[in-house]
Parts: sequence; structure tokens; C-alpha cells
Amino acid sequence: MEDSTSKIGDLYAELAHEIARMAGQDNEQVLLYVEAGDMWTGISLYKNESERVSYIDESVEDSNLLSDIIFDIWYAEAPDKRWKEMQLDVDGKKFEARQFYADQLNKRESYDDRRERAVRERFGDKPIYYSPLSMD
Repeated sequence: MEDSTSKIGDLYAELAHEIARMAGQDNEQVLLYVEAGDMWTGISLYKNESERVSYIDESVEDSNLLSDIIFDIWYAEAPDKRWKEMQLDVDGKKFEARQFYADQLNKRESYDDRRERAVRERFGDKPIYYSPLSMD
């Protein structure tokens, strides 16, 4: 029987591989910031570029794939050990995951505030570029 820690580690490795693929071959620095709960997830994906940090608009298929892996990770944890937010930093072939539990989060801050702080801590004060919304 597979060890739970090993299974979760393998899932994080799979998640890191997929977000690196979505960022493109030339990009080695990617940040995934996630908020999750029972049967829902919010995914934000950023890549480092020379003059800016770009938000990656993933396709529906990629978004579903990321959500599936994130759910696998989240549900692999014991219910009392499930995180509220998670940050995954990918740098080339290396990655580091950090989990944030509800009792660790500042209730006065929004998810958006914490996500932007994570981007700034990871990539510095570069401008963050969000592509225009498509009207299609």
C-alpha cells in the first residue's frame, strides 16, 4: 500500500510539471496560488518574464486538469489537516509547496491580498500583467 506522504508528494510533482508546461518551455519560474474547499477551488497562475509577471489564463481543459490534481492533493489529507490556501513555486525542475491553514490566515485580508503578496515575495516589484478579458 502506498504511503500517504509519498502519494501527496507525487501529486505535487505532477502539479508542478503541469504548471511548468502551461507556462511554456522558456519559463522556469512559475507561481501557483490556490484557495480550496470542499468541492471548489480558485486557481491563480503567474510566470516570471524579464520586465513583468504575467497571469496565465489557462484553457478550460488545463483548468480542469489543475483542479483535479489539487482536489486529489486536498482530499488525500486527513479532514483536520486540509489547508485553506496553498502556494506552489516552480523553478526549473525544482518546486516547493507551502500550505496555509485557516487559523494562520489574517481574517482582515482577502484572498486577493494574500495572492498578490505571494507574487511580490516571489518575483519582486515587477508590474503584474493580466491579459484583457475576451468578449467572445
